[in-house]
Amino acid sequence: MNFYAESDNISIKNNLPQVTYQDISRYNKSKLIIKDQWASHPGTVERIERLEKTKITSKQINHTSANEVFRNIEETQKRITEKIFKEVQYQGEVTSEPFEEFQSEYRNVFLNNTFSKRYNGYYDNKNPLHFETDSPIATAENLKPDELFSNEKVDVVYTSISLQNDVATLKQIANKEIPIKMFDYDGKKYKRKECNALFSKLKNELVQINEEIRRNDIRIFEFFWNVEQIQKKTTVLKQLYKDFFMFDKAFDSKYEIYTQLSNELRFVNFTTPIDQIKNNFLKIKPLEERLKTGINGLLAENLYQTEISIEIRDSLNLFLSQEWDYFGFSQYHNDNLKVLFGALNNYSFLLSKGYFIIKKKILDYQEELLIKYDQHTE
Repeated sequence: MNFYAESDNISIKNNLPQVTYQDISRYNKSKLIIKDQWASHPGTVERIERLEKTKITSKQINHTSANEVFRNIEETQKRITEKIFKEVQYQGEVTSEPFEEFQSEYRNVFLNNTFSKRYNGYYDNKNPLHFETDSPIATAENLKPDELFSNEKVDVVYTSISLQNDVATLKQIANKEIPIKMFDYDGKKYKRKECNALFSKLKNELVQINEEIRRNDIRIFEFFWNVEQIQKKTTVLKQLYKDFFMFDKAFDSKYEIYTQLSNELRFVNFTTPIDQIKNNFLKIKPLEERLKTGINGLLAENLYQTEISIEIRDSLNLFLSQEWDYFGFSQYHNDNLKVLFGALNNYSFLLSKGYFIIKKKILDYQEELLIKYDQHTE
């Protein structure tokens, strides 16, 4: 917890993160409120309001760790761990990892799967929006990285994300997929019949906000392009952005194979007539072939090689090795289904990882430019 708190600039007191409501809600810019009349517990805001109404303040607070309440806490922790993991089937010998090694590995995994703090979370949940990298580059020498990735710019990003979610929810309300008649938006009550008008208004707002973000993305590119020229480097940046935009353009169609096949296979989780089961498996054959084509493409690309572990490669090659039957006379071939789902999930994992890798290449290169830029401007 303290490691995550440190990475999010949350203060630590008495060996515990001091998480405020502002920290929790920092990235939630939604103005849509749907009351859940069946909720068994009040939300965070209601809890805070009720606590404040009591006017009770604690004069003496015991900061002793809860672990010290237990007798022989380590034995209790071991017993709980054994219960949690008792059903896990391990491959090979099981060993205990020293805490220091675990801590070091944990930090390394985190740092390898996150972006630099210099970006202030700007890219954590967004990607560069598409623009033409070959268009004339405006002079951006007066721009400052702190301005490009300021709290205000990050707030605009999360306003866009929340607005996009609100628009999707309003569409569900209008189509009666969410069975409510009333809701609040930005402090005003609305009826379901008013959804469409609000939906159109918010969609227009979303277009405008996304255009503002796109303009900032262009300014970011222009800034780093100028820094690159000052440092007399080749035009690596342009190629990195072109590679990313090309990958982004193809990503949805590649990932669609996973989405479609996952949806078509949901029937295996329910009681289904035998004839329908057989027809369903015949129906997915074209999708299965598309999956195999997609997997062959991933295995051949250099981008994914560092992420393809022995286990993943074995899983994918096993799936590719033959045609699989998933249902017999009256029952599923569960081992064969396991091969299919394993390949499907690994395909999804590698695609998503590839997106992260190609995006991180841009951000890591930009950070390299920033380090030299900082040294030059000091």
